[in-house]
Amino acid sequence: MTSKKQLSTNNGNSGTLTWNKAMDDALVDALMQEFEKGNKVNGTFTSITYGNITIELVRLFGDKIDKVKIQNRWKTLKRNYSEYDEIFKGGMSGFSSNPTTQLWDAEEPVWDALIEVNFVNLVF
Repeated sequence: MTSKKQLSTNNGNSGTLTWNKAMDDALVDALMQEFEKGNKVNGTFTSITYGNITIELVRLFGDKIDKVKIQNRWKTLKRNYSEYDEIFKGGMSGFSSNPTTQLWDAEEPVWDALIEVNFVNLVF
């Protein structure tokens, strides 16, 4: 009999996966749909949620995606959002979201001031 520890949760997909914007967008859309269905309990998405999302993303992008990769990507997206939210929160003067590019936008002096303050946190 196989123990739970021996069961693979990644369908043999132990290689790396490079996520792109379309994949990220599909993941966030799928998570929103699951949230609206009530598949988030006490602030945590359920196993059913991740199963449903895995089926959807495999349908869209192929079987290189699995539950573990989806959970890891969601953690990464949340962490990245938190970092950017920390920088831009409080309506930092001079910054706005550009609806055309869907990126943060500001005049050059505003960017210069942000870079000067946060230079030690920049990753090159």
